[in-house]
Amino acid sequence: MKQRWVKRRELQQLLTDRTKCVVQHTGWACNTCFHAMKLVGVNENDLHAMWQATLVLRGDYKNGQYGIDMPDARLSAVVERLLKVLRRH
Repeated sequence: MKQRWVKRRELQQLLTDRTKCVVQHTGWACNTCFHAMKLVGVNENDLHAMWQATLVLRGDYKNGQYGIDMPDARLSAVVERLLKVLRRH
């Protein structure tokens, strides 16, 4: 659980640095700014999966709500990929 919160904070900071958007909740990027990111090697479907994983990680929804249904391993893999891509930029 502690690792999840570390990743949550890192993801929030990386998204802030990348999008310059902090309008949602406690300083998170909004849907529009998130989806406007141009990330090398990430297609539109992958980016949307990353958005859904971000919603779960930041606490908007629980996995299994509102069409977000990823096995925990997939959710972790999507978050890890997003972190990796954002760290490169």
